Amino acid sequence: LQLAALQLEQEPPTTTVPPTTIEAHAATGAEESDRKFENTVTFSAEQCEEERAALEEQWRKSFLVIEDLVEETGAACHDTTCEDAVEEERATTMPPLNNERAERIETVRKAQIELVNEKEKLQDLESALSKLDQVTKETEETCQNEELGSEYLEAVRTLVKSMKNCPGLTGAV
Repeated sequence: LQLAALQLEQEPPTTTVPPTTIEAHAATGAEESDRKFENTVTFSAEQCEEERAALEEQWRKSFLVIEDLVEETGAACHDTTCEDAVEEERATTMPPLNNERAERIETVRKAQIELVNEKEKLQDLESALSKLDQVTKETEETCQNEELGSEYLEAVRTLVKSMKNCPGLTGAV
């Protein structure tokens, strides 16, 4: 960058540029046209100096703008403000979230233990229900047989009462 600034202070080398014509391009193997163009522009020495000074000023301003952009970009590349802000926000946001996560994990763990206990109770209840169903079936079978016996005994009782009421059998029973 300093070399470029030094070059601004030096006088530009004086070179003579030959006029551009189609003949000058014949060495490249291009076909020549029958048309002739006059591309030669002539400036006076004053016009050349003014043009050179204007171009040098424009180049100097452009160089300074580019130099400023390079400095700003370099500073922006090394600026950690954004990362620092994100890290600070993360540092203030994460601990409460971690605490809440730990509490919820503990709640889930307790619920899982309770679920295991409830499953054991459910298995015990299902086993007891199965036994109760078996006893109920056995009792129904027994009671059904006893019901037949009860009906028979009721019929005998009714017959005995009827016999008591019979006039000729008063002393027989």
